Amino acid sequence: MTTPAGAGAPTCPRHPDRVSYVRCQRCERPACPECQRPAPVGVLCVDCLNEAKAQARPVRSRLGFTMTAGPRS
Repeated sequence: MTTPAGAGAPTCPRHPDRVSYVRCQRCERPACPECQRPAPVGVLCVDCLNEAKAQARPVRSRLGFTMTAGPRS
């Protein structure tokens, strides 16, 4: 992988002092090891992972009710 002349090494948007050659599979931005999250499609950045979680549909039971994450108090 080469960088254009005059351009420095790619850096993480969240940590500009860290060089990263690994890119997010969704947004193609560089992600340092601290910001990388493994996913079935490869590596995602923290921002794309949070966006994917927000867009995920809720889990439903066989009867069509939304499932909760634990017992209710």
